[in-house]
Amino acid sequence: MQRVRLQELDLQSYLRPGDGVVISQGTGEPRTLTETLLSQSDSVRELSIFLGGGSFSGTFTPERTGGHRFVGYGGVGDHRRLIQCGAMDIIPAHVSSLPNLIGREVRCDVAMIQVSGPRTDGSFSYSLSADYTAEAVTKARVVFAELNRYAPETYCDATFAVATIDLPVAS
Repeated sequence: MQRVRLQELDLQSYLRPGDGVVISQGTGEPRTLTETLLSQSDSVRELSIFLGGGSFSGTFTPERTGGHRFVGYGGVGDHRRLIQCGAMDIIPAHVSSLPNLIGREVRCDVAMIQVSGPRTDGSFSYSLSADYTAEAVTKARVVFAELNRYAPETYCDATFAVATIDLPVAS
């Protein structure tokens, strides 16, 4: 698997104007990827970004939207300010229904996730993103995976093979 060095990451090669980007939430946020997305927002415009239920990273704030539109299912942490300023819309949904909404009510052209691993068999763990993220990976045209060797390994029904990753980035 060929990993991309952060300084070589050009999101414009993968993202199209109007794309729906699904990002793993909370402590599973792929911070290297989300910070790169913001820093390259001048060349990657008009995205609809699904942020999930909450974030405390400070990556996306009313002052740091990159001109993008945000959608989520909760207003926890940083999301509250995005909602208050009108930069984020809420989808009223239960957490358990989110996988069914991905690709339907939540557009998913691109998935940006954080994974741990690799395991001895070469597969990866969804780690702290074992929620709607697995569905996003199956629906996305492009899958960016931030490889975090410090993230804990978790087990879930969904498997995550190296062939699923279009662009692996080390955190």
